Parts: sequence; C-alpha cells; structure tokens
Amino acid sequence: MPQWLTGAYLAWSLFIYYPRAKGDLHSWWPVFLYPLIWPLSGVIEAVLRGFRPALSSDWSYTVYDYLAGAFYIAGGTGWTAESPHLRFIRNCPPPRAATSLPGAASGR
Repeated sequence: MPQWLTGAYLAWSLFIYYPRAKGDLHSWWPVFLYPLIWPLSGVIEAVLRGFRPALSSDWSYTVYDYLAGAFYIAGGTGWTAESPHLRFIRNCPPPRAATSLPGAASGR
C-alpha cells in the first residue's frame, strides 16, 4: 500500500507541475501539493521563504520555481514513502473476504 501511495503522489505532482509549466495557471501548482504532504510542506515553505526577497528578475523566479518544484516532487515522494503519519496504512491488516452474505443461511 505505501508504494501505491508514493506512486500516486509522484504521478499527481508531475501531472500538476509540468503540464502547467507555461502560462498563468503555473503559479497555482503548490496549492494542489501543499496539503498532501502537510508537515513537510510547511518546512519547505519556511526554507524557500528566505529566497523570495531576492526575486527581482524573471530568471531568479524561474530558478526559485524549479527549486520549489524539485523540493515538492522529490521531497514529497520521499515523504509519502517513509512518512510516520501514513504508518497507520502500513499497519492495517488486509481486508478479509466475506464467507457468506448476510441472510444467505436463512434461505431468504
């Protein structure tokens, strides 16, 4: 199950980040990834906040955006693979198959 969640996050983050690389919609990509990796995304934003005041040109914003994208995609994928808050999914027993339907024994 954790590998499935990791793959789903990686696919979602690549789908959100790269197809929207051109145009006005690109500035919205963090909104779709931030809540999925909440504790880590808060740390990522705190680290990247130090780089924002230096964004005075288009090329510096592009470098910042690539750096943020790398943190969200690579860091988020690693976080979903090893995250303690997803431990409950790893520890859940697999569902058991039902042996009979309710009411089947009574002949209804």
